[in-house]
Amino acid sequence: MSIRIWHQSFTVLSDLGAYDDALRAHFRKVARPGTEIHLHGMLPGTYRNHYPGDDIKYSALQYLHGLQFMSAGINAQHQGFDAYAISTLPEPALKETRSLLDIPVVGYGESAMLTACMLGRTTHGINEVDGVPVLDSLGAWVKQAEAMVDLRRARSSRSPANCRGNRVKST
Repeated sequence: MSIRIWHQSFTVLSDLGAYDDALRAHFRKVARPGTEIHLHGMLPGTYRNHYPGDDIKYSALQYLHGLQFMSAGINAQHQGFDAYAISTLPEPALKETRSLLDIPVVGYGESAMLTACMLGRTTHGINEVDGVPVLDSLGAWVKQAEAMVDLRRARSSRSPANCRGNRVKST
């Protein structure tokens, strides 16, 4: 069964063609077959230049931009997406977005840190950048989103009798 994930960037993706292309290529590599990742960015004109670096420094601006993240999450759910991914380390409005949605909401930083803790000193899920081993943080949130959708689907497919712990008798 396919999974549709709404990826929400802290950048205005339409301003960053090469970055957008690189993300698409990477997601094709790390997502399992049948997972579709739809890239979305901030609204054009959100920043004074093409990068949100100045805004990331100020929690007040992260709070303000969090409104776009919450609105995008609501749109994702209304459009039938299976999961919503906040794909930026500051994770603006992550808790607030989770409180508004019924679909799984994953954060880039949370997923990366959880995966790093689970991996310990192993090299599974590790890439190399300029000779330095690094965690594939983008891949981590893709896998967490896929797993959360799988769990949600499994939970909703169980009958009420199974949910109460009763065994279904076979005939």
